Amino acid sequence: MRFTFDQTSTDRQGGFVAHGICFDYKYDAAERNLNMRHLIKYESLIDINMDRRILFRPKLYVTFLEKATQIYALIYSQNLSYNIAQTIDEEKLPAILNTIMRAAQRATELQTGNYRFFEKRMCNKFELSKFLINHYNATNGSNGFWTIHIKTKSGQAANIRSNTLHDAIGQIAQKIRHDLFSHEITNRSDKLAYALMTLSTKLMAIEKIIDPDFVPSEHVLCENKTIKTPKKVRA
Repeated sequence: MRFTFDQTSTDRQGGFVAHGICFDYKYDAAERNLNMRHLIKYESLIDINMDRRILFRPKLYVTFLEKATQIYALIYSQNLSYNIAQTIDEEKLPAILNTIMRAAQRATELQTGNYRFFEKRMCNKFELSKFLINHYNATNGSNGFWTIHIKTKSGQAANIRSNTLHDAIGQIAQKIRHDLFSHEITNRSDKLAYALMTLSTKLMAIEKIIDPDFVPSEHVLCENKTIKTPKKVRA
């Protein structure tokens, strides 16, 4: 089973509406604006001016945005719900949505092959001197393979190779957590260690967003897979 998310066109310019687990989405192509509303209260939560990197793939971005809300709901609820509105206090929701929006944008950049901008963002934000993604095409018609090389500002490096992009992102996230993070903790470099742990966590979320076979609803720890209301957490 693959993650699906229905979107309905509203005009010939590329506008559309979509309905998620707890949010409605309305994209105005003429204004290049995406509006998110609470599905139950029907209150406008946030307006997103579409970045030029995602402007030409707004439907992909909204799909990733909805999927990201479900993934982060799993994270915050410890897999008890995939409805973010049921796991986060209402006053904290806008701040969490900003985190989710950034994750969806990074996922869109990866999925559309905008690796250089993604790499720059990772280096600037997470104390890295290098984050390099390469895709090598195969001659037999397959998808080829991806390599990722990263290097911290302290000189530690990690390399991986994978046949899929999402697995490559997942592998490098694990390398960061188990190898690079441990080294920085041992050397008492707390600032870099914290940055690496944060990066690893973010990459693991992005891996799930771009993995077409990861369906958040299948990972809820409920026998009947219905949406339950766990104890809310204060993020």
